[in-house]
Amino acid sequence: MGLGSALPHRGITEQRFQGRVWTVVFDEPQMMRDGRGPFERAEISEESLVAAPPLDA
Repeated sequence: MGLGSALPHRGITEQRFQGRVWTVVFDEPQMMRDGRGPFERAEISEESLVAAPPLDA
């Protein structure tokens, strides 16, 4: 896993702050709820991410 970078949040029209944004690469292409896609990767703000449980070794 790489480090996040400090970039403006692209989905916010009034950029009042900057935060860390992570590029997430999906195992399988993903679709938006409105049918857009498929997407292989996305830029997600750090505040929206939730850590996954550890994988069993």
